[in-house]
Amino acid sequence: MSRTVHIESLGRQGDGIAATSDGPLHVPFALPGETVALSGKGGKRARVERIVEASAMRQEPVCRHFGTCGGCRLQHFETEAYRAWKRGLVVEALARAGLDTDVAPLVHFPVASRRRAVFSAVRTAAGPKPSTVFGFQERDTNRVIDLVECPVMVPAIADELDALFKAQSEQLAQLRQELTERSGNLGELFGVVRQGAGDTLSQWQDSLLNARYPERQRELEALSQSSRIPSVEVLEQFWYRLQQDMNASGEVA
Repeated sequence: MSRTVHIESLGRQGDGIAATSDGPLHVPFALPGETVALSGKGGKRARVERIVEASAMRQEPVCRHFGTCGGCRLQHFETEAYRAWKRGLVVEALARAGLDTDVAPLVHFPVASRRRAVFSAVRTAAGPKPSTVFGFQERDTNRVIDLVECPVMVPAIADELDALFKAQSEQLAQLRQELTERSGNLGELFGVVRQGAGDTLSQWQDSLLNARYPERQRELEALSQSSRIPSVEVLEQFWYRLQQDMNASGEVA
């Protein structure tokens, strides 16, 4: 169920702030003076469902990824209003520290002037031809959005995004193939070990020795369900458990 709030100010992180009976509510992508309908549950942060009354300071973002990408927060904020707000943050910080001094206007850099960026890449699916997403992280998550453009970067970088993505994908595919080839024999061995651990786990399910060695059930279950090649230490521990069972069974007999 949605609710409607009025945005009174802009927080230091760029979120609109509405006064509610539960205290200040932070609303990403909302601007001062706006009335917005919110979706989702309560809490200190909310999501805009629709804008009931837009601010005169709202403008169209220059990037198609704005709102999803975590790189930019205020592309929807009119440029001169943004400059005044940004300068006001410095003025307020100095005032809280008891400093009274002149603050120069904001030095503003235009769109398509950013020369540095940190990208992320993530493998999104398993299989012989897994896909790879290359871009920036989505806001407030660990997900990576599939980047098509970035208008804030200099054209020399932005124009190479597609080529860079293809090069990274090809390199990842090559490294993945090399890993598969080098771990082929180990992969077969691991399959045998994992099956052996599963079979042993079934055999020991009702063993009286489980009361004496309760941790061995957890170890075997983890080994039988693991998707990673086990270390030498794990293999030695598995062998130790088998010997331990044989010795203890002899004592019982």
